Amino acid sequence: MNEANFEPMRTLASWRSLIDTLNRDGRARLSNFNVDSSFFHGNGWNFDHGNGTTAYTAAVFSTPNGPRRFLTQLSLFDAIFQHGQGRPNHWFTSAELRFSQDARGGSRGVLVELNTDTGMLEVLFFNAGVWMTNAELAIFGVTGRNVFVERSVTSATSVRPNAGNVFRAASVLVPHASTIVDVWGHLSRTEHIPTTFFRTFDPNFDAQTRRYGDGLVHRGIYASTNGNHLERAGHFLGLRGEFHWVSQTSFSWNYRFTVRANIW
Repeated sequence: MNEANFEPMRTLASWRSLIDTLNRDGRARLSNFNVDSSFFHGNGWNFDHGNGTTAYTAAVFSTPNGPRRFLTQLSLFDAIFQHGQGRPNHWFTSAELRFSQDARGGSRGVLVELNTDTGMLEVLFFNAGVWMTNAELAIFGVTGRNVFVERSVTSATSVRPNAGNVFRAASVLVPHASTIVDVWGHLSRTEHIPTTFFRTFDPNFDAQTRRYGDGLVHRGIYASTNGNHLERAGHFLGLRGEFHWVSQTSFSWNYRFTVRANIW
């Protein structure tokens, strides 16, 4: 598995431009775009990530398809983080992971063939990118007497067979003196929830420590698609939280996922 990191916003624009050109014209010259051309040369999975308030993941799977030709399935996923002041003495934070779509609402996901003699990518199937078969979001890292008091989850996905329209959520319940570095290792017991779900916690630091004992407070929130898929434009997972603000604090967000290709 290879991972590339270029100038995030410039590279994001290049991925968007490449896929939008393929969706519009059915073909594109690979060398005209600021993306890693090795991703299209039959070496399996590759990922390009960009971090920041507007982050992204380009997920690419490529395999040989005869002499000097390669099949490649690729999708672009957008990850957006926002925060701001909510009601008095409260701040909101939100994170969303979504299948990227173009200005016309089309999916930024295609199956293409590269002809290395001409350097041209030809679309074989539109709306046929790789699937994000599980997506997870977390917002965490508040410190001091600041604690999360609300969590809401929204999502639109393809429903996994036998799973129902059910997702997972959790809080990050840890001793108040803890500094969370690996959020994935600090999740409390997860709960199964419907597509849109809102939950409140005790309203401040003192109330939470009284309820849970051992100085435990809600330092983060989490949501997962529970194996339901992000497959096309309009599919997303959203997580929003509100924390009771007492003093200056930092906070972070992260996401992780599994993906699946339909070529091999």
